[in-house]
Amino acid sequence: MTVAAGAAGVDEVSQRTVGASRGAAQVLIELRSALDAVAAAPSPAVVSVGQSIAFTLVVTNTGTATALAVSLPSPQTGPGLQLVSAPAPQDVPAR
Repeated sequence: MTVAAGAAGVDEVSQRTVGASRGAAQVLIELRSALDAVAAAPSPAVVSVGQSIAFTLVVTNTGTATALAVSLPSPQTGPGLQLVSAPAPQDVPAR
């Protein structure tokens, strides 16, 4: 979108005409981000006590604005499951 404006008026003290020439600037309007997430099955599918498994979550942004600092809440774990690591928040750019 382009925004343009100029100004004209009369100085209250001197009664002289004053003005500013027309200027223009462009403004980028972005809509919201729209995140889609697809989880892949853990690998390996069957594990024994003490083994590690990896979860993969692919996040895409089909919106027009970058989603900033996207993170996932920590999964709920029980006595037999411990979170070892998780990625830091990441920006997900729009397509």
